[in-house]
Amino acid sequence: MDVRKLNLVNKNTRVQPNYDIGKSETSIRLYFNRNGEVLIIGQVDNNYIYWASFTKIADREINKAIFTYIGGELPQVEMVSNESKALASAHFPYEALDTWYRTELWRASEYNMAWQTPFGHYYGKQELELTAGYFARDISIHFDDLLERCRFREAGGAYEAVLDYCLEELKRDGEDVYHYVQVEELIGILQQEHYLILSEREQIREKYFLFRKEAGRLYNQYQTAIR
Repeated sequence: MDVRKLNLVNKNTRVQPNYDIGKSETSIRLYFNRNGEVLIIGQVDNNYIYWASFTKIADREINKAIFTYIGGELPQVEMVSNESKALASAHFPYEALDTWYRTELWRASEYNMAWQTPFGHYYGKQELELTAGYFARDISIHFDDLLERCRFREAGGAYEAVLDYCLEELKRDGEDVYHYVQVEELIGILQQEHYLILSEREQIREKYFLFRKEAGRLYNQYQTAIR
């Protein structure tokens, strides 16, 4: 299969960058949803992407082929786009990514290492096809681990009360624009539980979304005050 057909960065979505782009700092961003889908983004930098595709996490052969194409030492950057434009071509609103779990693979600076991964290990500078097989396996295992982590954290629904408590703490700002500083540690703890957006329990998902909204409000309020 020619995986280039899956790429949403194509002649219909391409953009002309307004500066010279390099290839050495490319990264790979992954988004998982509760239905077992993965959005793979090949990122040139903060402004441009060279790959975007939706596949099933369980489609290991396809995901292996995608990594083989985009994960080499010198990735094939034929054209670039931005995330919102590429996703819009698939009738997928960019804002919907808020409901997907996000993680990332970075180019490694360590000797003889190619990629720093969120899977608990590095990918070495070995045969690309071998690394691609590891990648396809790892995203499947990682997704299963996230679902298991959700199940343990949910504690049969008991964790809803903890989220209620945390939300109340965030909302106690009154007119104090510096309340963000007082709850920054709490926000940091909950940010590490980003996997809860994959929870099967709707109430837990909704309360976690509310936490992120409140945390964002407090942060913006604080930043406005200190400027």
